[in-house]
Amino acid sequence: MARKVGILSDSKHVAVTGLELNGMNDDELSRVLDTPEIVFARTTPEHKLRVVKALMGKGEIVAVTGDGVNDSPASSRRTWASPWERAAPT
Repeated sequence: MARKVGILSDSKHVAVTGLELNGMNDDELSRVLDTPEIVFARTTPEHKLRVVKALMGKGEIVAVTGDGVNDSPASSRRTWASPWERAAPT
């Protein structure tokens, strides 16, 4: 799906599910985060927070976008955030 919508362009990408993230220690996550193109799928707010903390620990500037309460733990630790809001139909 990510390739179809143009998120991935490199053939050397990594896709990580929340379940796979659960099985990774911090060193494994750090190595994955060195991959040029990464897609995370089916993650929890805790997973997002862990990824944000790991990226910031590597000295990265981290931006987080989100549309709800599930994004607030990671958004609270980010360098920059932009909430996605959807206007109610009139």
